[in-house]
Amino acid sequence: MDIQISSNFERLLFEAYGRDGKAIRALMASLAQSRRFTVSTRALSEIRALFTADRAERVIVMRPDQGAIERHILAASRAAREGAAA
Repeated sequence: MDIQISSNFERLLFEAYGRDGKAIRALMASLAQSRRFTVSTRALSEIRALFTADRAERVIVMRPDQGAIERHILAASRAAREGAAA
């Protein structure tokens, strides 16, 4: 097992490529040969749909209070909805 390739990452790619082992072997061969590979647009969309990220103001992280956390979550949700509507 190559410790530079996380098995969880390889599993993520496997699922994103519709469990196509041949495609994953080709990606891993490319990685071994050129130290890089390109993820298909469809697979990247599948992966992006699984993850989300946000940021927290330093004040919230350093001294969280429930009200601040709730306000931040509501503001982030509102911004996400407005961004999706645009």
